[in-house]
Amino acid sequence: MVGNLINSKESNLLLDNFIRRFVAAEYDPKKQKRCRLLWTNLKCKGELLSIDEFEKIPIEVSTEVYFYNEREKKMYRASFAEIADYIGGLEPWEEIDAEIFDGSFQWFICVTHEDFCITYGLS
Repeated sequence: MVGNLINSKESNLLLDNFIRRFVAAEYDPKKQKRCRLLWTNLKCKGELLSIDEFEKIPIEVSTEVYFYNEREKKMYRASFAEIADYIGGLEPWEEIDAEIFDGSFQWFICVTHEDFCITYGLS
């Protein structure tokens, strides 16, 4: 994987804050009444980018961010460069659904299994 795994207590707190800030109230992963992926339940409109444009996202490569892999339900702390390398190294058959953000909760990047990214709050 990428970066350092975050313990479940800290991970849950970060994920709760992310959901409160960016995800619609209808998000309900346990009851499965709605789609369970975070990026399909965003309450803010972001910019769409092809996965091929990931490395062009305007974040300093040394910036430490959080990387939440929804498929594994695990959160990591990593540099943006580590994440860019990981995303760039995925094979065509490998699917990923992940959210990338920092502790300010002012922006996010969602990486989807449909080969696009959603960015919000980045100039």
